[in-house]
Amino acid sequence: MKTNRELKVLVILALSIVLISILSLCVGSAALDPAAWKEIFVPGSLYNNIVFGLRLPRLAGAVVCGGSLALSGAVMQSVLANPLAAPHSLGINAGAALAAALAGIVFPAASGISMTAALIGAVASSFGILALAKRFRLSRTTVILAGVAFSQIFSACTDLIITVFPDALLGYTAFRMGSLANMTWNQLAAGGIICLCAMSLVLLFSQELELLLLGHEQALSLGLNAPRWMRILLGLAALLAGGSVSIAGLIGFVGLAVPHLMKKFLPDFGRTYLCGCILGGALLLMVCDLAARTLASPQEIPVGILLALGGGPYFLWLLFGRSRRAGA
Repeated sequence: MKTNRELKVLVILALSIVLISILSLCVGSAALDPAAWKEIFVPGSLYNNIVFGLRLPRLAGAVVCGGSLALSGAVMQSVLANPLAAPHSLGINAGAALAAALAGIVFPAASGISMTAALIGAVASSFGILALAKRFRLSRTTVILAGVAFSQIFSACTDLIITVFPDALLGYTAFRMGSLANMTWNQLAAGGIICLCAMSLVLLFSQELELLLLGHEQALSLGLNAPRWMRILLGLAALLAGGSVSIAGLIGFVGLAVPHLMKKFLPDFGRTYLCGCILGGALLLMVCDLAARTLASPQEIPVGILLALGGGPYFLWLLFGRSRRAGA
């Protein structure tokens, strides 16, 4: 019975993604009416360029980034046993932003260097926090607090760079707000490959992740090297977050909200739950991106702003709800 219910949830998510995909391809400044569909597959035509050159890569970017961020958050929350763990709360996003800002100063004329630097910064910041945790034997709760502290430090350094070198970072605002606008296949390629590989590895190691949920002592008694697998899985989570940042900039709260929402429909942790997080994250970012480019048309709202407006109150709800349960 549980298997049928879980399968229904995944099917509903997949069908919703298909429907939103069709809607996203059709809706925009140039609406695709039935007559326009005849030109879509004509190479070089206006509607061919709109669909395959603009909307389809943007749609693919939303699927990859949304799924990666949600899976990254699910892994972090599971490994650290903390429902508030997410890429932005562990300092990964802030580390990526700082690296992108530094790259803009050091290599101002290099094309695409900020996105590459963001990926490196995200991974480096996560491994730096893990190294400190190992060195000082920090608890899993303390790792979260260290991530918040590093996030503040990285953000302050980024603001300092922007203040001192404002002219060198003219295009940095869009990156910091998070946006899928002007997405290209080339921009999606490298980060997308990293995200898909990391996704595959997380699903492959889902059994080890389940054992970590039992606690380190129980996992060790079952023959699992808990500290090593903790580092491996958090490293994969960092790659997922870093790959997403390199594609679309600093998009937050997907990794925080989606794992909690999926637990309501897929309460049993396992590979099915992880797949649900991937589909749910993709769907959430697709819906938000569609809203971002249509709510204020012809102007476009960066999707990161919409997610922050919705995610901020959701984060507070989680925080206060957890405090009430702890007080009870």
